[in-house]
Amino acid sequence: MARIATVVVLLPILLAGLFLLPNLWWSLFLLPAVLMAAVEWGDLAGWNVRGRCFFGALLLVSCAGLGCAGPGSAVDAALFAAAALFWAVAVPMWIACEWRCTHPLVMGVTGWIVLVPPWLALVRLQT
Repeated sequence: MARIATVVVLLPILLAGLFLLPNLWWSLFLLPAVLMAAVEWGDLAGWNVRGRCFFGALLLVSCAGLGCAGPGSAVDAALFAAAALFWAVAVPMWIACEWRCTHPLVMGVTGWIVLVPPWLALVRLQT
């Protein structure tokens, strides 16, 4: 029941932001969710507070840079292609092999691929 109540409250806010906010404000509106997800990812990766802060800062810088690239750029296409390849090839293999990753760099790259392309896709929904 709590999940349904959450959807009832958050969905209208999300849709209002998508349709009513200018693109810059929409992209900024989505950033707190990315930062919260970065903290959770860092926790799953077993990083200390400093590592989580670094990862969150890296995501913010990445989002700022990608947001400035402009819609329909080659950067967008490459990023979305890399994310699609990750989800279509790497994740099924990862699951099939029951691989447990503990390397911080691999966890960081994986977290970046899991969090940044969806943020950019949501930002590009308006353009």
